[in-house]
Amino acid sequence: MLSQLFSTSCSVGTSSPFDKLPNEVVREILNYAMLSDTLFNISDCIRTAKTLETALKEKEESCSDPAVSKQATEDDRYFEMSSTAFCSKELSSTYFKEMDERRNKKTSIANATHQWPLYEASIEVQQQHLLDWRLAGSVCKRFRTLGKEAFFSNRAFALEPNLLQNLQELKANRMSIEDQQTAVAYINTLTLVVYNLQSPGAFMRLSHRVAAFPSLERLDFFLGGRQGEPLAWMLEAAKKRMEPPMHFTEILKTIGVPVEKLAIGILVSPDSEWSDQESRLQSNVYPMLRAWAIRKAAKEIKQTQQ
Repeated sequence: MLSQLFSTSCSVGTSSPFDKLPNEVVREILNYAMLSDTLFNISDCIRTAKTLETALKEKEESCSDPAVSKQATEDDRYFEMSSTAFCSKELSSTYFKEMDERRNKKTSIANATHQWPLYEASIEVQQQHLLDWRLAGSVCKRFRTLGKEAFFSNRAFALEPNLLQNLQELKANRMSIEDQQTAVAYINTLTLVVYNLQSPGAFMRLSHRVAAFPSLERLDFFLGGRQGEPLAWMLEAAKKRMEPPMHFTEILKTIGVPVEKLAIGILVSPDSEWSDQESRLQSNVYPMLRAWAIRKAAKEIKQTQQ
C-alpha cells in the first residue's frame, strides 16, 4: 500500500496526498514504515551475491539461444532492488532461489538436518530487509533519498570487520558511493561479527572505524560461531543480548572506543557459552590490545615532544 502511494506520487501527471506533505512528515512516515527490530546481516547478503554471480554468468553462457538466455536471466532477477544498491541484481532473486534449493534439499549450510529449522526461520527475516530496501530505493528521488535515510536509521546492521572497514572507506562491493555515504551517516546500531578470537584483528583500529559513524548509538559484538551458520543463530543471540563485563569495556576504552557515548552489548552464538568466548578474549585478545594501546600512547607522546 505504501509503495503504491509513493509510486503514484512520483508518477508524471498524477497527484497524491504525499505531494503536499513536507519532508519532515514524509520522513516520519518512512521511519515508521522502515522500523525493524531484527538484525540485517549485510555481509551475508554480499557474500551470497558473490557466490551466485558466477552461477548466473554460467547460466547465460550455457544457453545457445540469446533470446532465451536473456529472458531466463531477467526471470532470475525479477526481484532486483536497484541497479546501484548493495542488494544488486545478482543478489535479489538468486538469494531467494538458493534458499528455496536448500529448503527442497532439507539441509542447512552446515549440512546438518537438525539445524534446518533454524536456517529456514531466518529466510523470511532477511527477505523482509531486502524488500524494505526495494521500497526505499524504487521510487522517485525525493522518496528515495528520505527512504534510504530511514532504512539505515531504523534497523540494526551486522557487519564483519572487513566490510566495516570497506564501508568506512567507501569501498564496499555492490553499494554505490552515495548509498555507502548514506549508510555511514545514518546507521545508529551496529553489531560487529567476530568469528575469530585467536587474534585481536577485529578490534584493531576499531576506534577509527566507529568514529566514522556520526549517528552511532549502540555497538554490539557477536562472538563465536562460524561463517555461514544460520542467520537465525545470530537473531537468537540478539534476543539474549548481555551487558559486557567492566573489563571488556575498559579494554575498549583503552584502545580509544568512546564507550561512554555508546551502549555496548555482547551477543554469544547459541552453540557457545560466554565463558568460552571470555577465555579466548583473555588469552588471545586482551593482552595484545593492551600492548598495542601502550605502544600507540608512547608513539603519540613522542610525536608531541618533537
